[in-house]
Amino acid sequence: MEARLSESVAVALERSAIPIDTHCRNGECGFCRRQLLAGDIFVSPDRRRAA
Repeated sequence: MEARLSESVAVALERSAIPIDTHCRNGECGFCRRQLLAGDIFVSPDRRRAA
């Protein structure tokens, strides 16, 4: 699954037909937090600076 730069993980999962329960719809509340079992997460340098 790949996420677009402008979308949350929840939206990317739903776009990929993977159901996920969310409360805030933007990844801030932590309700949809999941464990990555395999693969890599890419965070752009711009996003790293913002964090």
